[in-house]
Amino acid sequence: MANQVSLALGRFASGRWRAVLQVLAVVVAVEIALHSFIVKEPLVTLILAALWLAGFFWTRRGGRGGPILIGVLSLLELVGTVFASDETAPGITIPAWILIVHVVLVGAAVVAVVMTLRSRSKTA
Repeated sequence: MANQVSLALGRFASGRWRAVLQVLAVVVAVEIALHSFIVKEPLVTLILAALWLAGFFWTRRGGRGGPILIGVLSLLELVGTVFASDETAPGITIPAWILIVHVVLVGAAVVAVVMTLRSRSKTA
């Protein structure tokens, strides 16, 4: 009986983190798509935004693939933002608050991925 309650609570936590992850994936996808107006290679940013949306739909469908895709994209975004943030088009400067918001959103996505996969492994 106690094991069934624990499994039910694990499924609730997994569903809650999965919902948070889906919201973050859409917000980051929109934010990255908006970056396409200020970068040298807008096609690359639009492809990345499409991958974030694919992660949203895959996460919504279920399984581990969507959270793993979002986790990989999050890590790539963090590394790219920290080490390769000179990708803006000539004559355009990005305010610091935009970079901070981006890093916070992607960092939150990493936390949501870890919590989703952790709670899912407890229920499996």
